Amino acid sequence: AAKFYGRYLGILDKNKERLFILLANYGRNLDDLVDTGNNPEYVKELLNKQKRFLFSLIKGYKEKPSDHYEDILSFLYENDMNPKIFNCILDYIKNFEIDNDLIQTKRIPSSEELEERNILATLTCFRLISLVRNDKELLYSKNFLRLMLTYSRYDALIDLEEDINSGLVLFSKDELLPYKITCLEEIPQKMKPLFYH
Repeated sequence: AAKFYGRYLGILDKNKERLFILLANYGRNLDDLVDTGNNPEYVKELLNKQKRFLFSLIKGYKEKPSDHYEDILSFLYENDMNPKIFNCILDYIKNFEIDNDLIQTKRIPSSEELEERNILATLTCFRLISLVRNDKELLYSKNFLRLMLTYSRYDALIDLEEDINSGLVLFSKDELLPYKITCLEEIPQKMKPLFYH
């Protein structure tokens, strides 16, 4: 997917394409780890560790990487990447923290929480693409933001069964209330007819 989006948006330079694929894989691997829902406490500590390592790089301290995630961050730092890319990575991590917290606390998010999460999830990728391709963040319109939020809703539907199985609910309390769903435990039985008709 990263290769496709990179080419679609005109990342023709092979080095930029490699950089984007590296960043996309970094995000994808963290996302997969969060989405399993298996060990939210471990994921929480790993995300905190990533932030600490990233902040140390931003401040100019060179620490020895202790895992493949930190190897990627070190590589980016050593290759003089645009510093704004590191801010995007911090936003990636913040998004994963939100998802992991929802899994850990078994909460259904409010409308406001969900919108913040969805904006962060979709626009971070767009910002990364624009930084890699153009070395600057492109401006976007309200219509583009609406399109990204619509995509987020579509993505939540596509991943519905996977997310529910991991304990992640990407629908707000207000959206679920008409279906008389008020807690996480009610979701699998009430959603089952959607999957097994």
